[in-house]
Amino acid sequence: MRQMLENLEEVCRMLLENSEKEIEKRNKKTYGRARALNKLARLFLERLRQIEVPGEINYNKLSNSFKELQKAFTVTEVDMRNWFPRISPFFIMDRRKFQGSFENAQEFVKELQKLLSTEFAGAEVLDETYQRIKELEALTEERGRLESKRNEIVSRQDLIEKTVAGTQHRISSLKDRESLSQIGEAEMEIEKLRRKAKQNFSHLRKPFIKMRRLVSHKGGLSPEEFGKLDRYIKDPFDGLATEETGYPILKVLLQKLSRLISENQIKLKHDRRRKAESDIDIILNKDFLADLQENSILISQQREQLSASPETRSIFETLSELQGNLRKLRRRLQLIEIEGDTVKQRLEETTKRLQDTKTAIEENVLNLVSQKIQIQLEA
Repeated sequence: MRQMLENLEEVCRMLLENSEKEIEKRNKKTYGRARALNKLARLFLERLRQIEVPGEINYNKLSNSFKELQKAFTVTEVDMRNWFPRISPFFIMDRRKFQGSFENAQEFVKELQKLLSTEFAGAEVLDETYQRIKELEALTEERGRLESKRNEIVSRQDLIEKTVAGTQHRISSLKDRESLSQIGEAEMEIEKLRRKAKQNFSHLRKPFIKMRRLVSHKGGLSPEEFGKLDRYIKDPFDGLATEETGYPILKVLLQKLSRLISENQIKLKHDRRRKAESDIDIILNKDFLADLQENSILISQQREQLSASPETRSIFETLSELQGNLRKLRRRLQLIEIEGDTVKQRLEETTKRLQDTKTAIEENVLNLVSQKIQIQLEA
């Protein structure tokens, strides 16, 4: 192939040199044709120099060279068919010499095509098999690396899960301590009283809201009274528990509310007004909330005392630290699980590619030598 290309290049250089000599003569009859031949010779040389001669003989390289030759010769043949008649009758000997060399090169290409389709018929499969074997080795190494990574992730995951379980056990043990149990009982009682207070203030909540809106614009309440009004709207239990015994501020609020309702500054539907006025009356005149307030104050004080003890403060600090650690551990566990899922997916994909490559090699060997083999992959 190299010799064939060198022969063609030599003829192209001859065309180039002879056309340049004729161009220098500036003969009107031959000048244009000489320039055309010179341009063709340069194109032919450029195409030939782009064809790579394989350093070693294998199917893939020979096949690539054949495709390059076929492509270059097809275009060259078109150029000859289009331009040689225009150059005629000049440079007849040069054209014949190039045409003879080109036809010999075409015969070489036909022989190469025949070679690829007969003697090298199985070479393509053989080359592919060698590539598959290299791929099999790389995939086997990749699978081993991924399996090691998966095992390392499983170990880390097990360690963190054990740490999570231990932390949860410590938190449960702390929560079972007597002081926290007492606080828990107090919280349950507070929630019960909070629901009761909310129910007892259910008919007053909307009138209180309207009162807050009204006094926000027109005034009529001291800052302390306005703050307490807001507290009774949001959490009646908290309002009662933080009042002095006998809830004097609440009574002032109810008296002002009653006056605003009677003066029609706060407008309510008949049924809602009736219920509000009834509740105002029993709270102002019949100490309706006395027991509820007393219980609310007592349970709130009890919770504060329990929470303020050194033992409880220490438990709460430890609990807070443990719960913070638990959140961090769960986040780490979540990230490890995501990483594990990614490695698992890649391992499954690599194993499938490994199996497909193994099967392809076995089939290629069977087709090449008519012998069945079985590749054993490491478990």
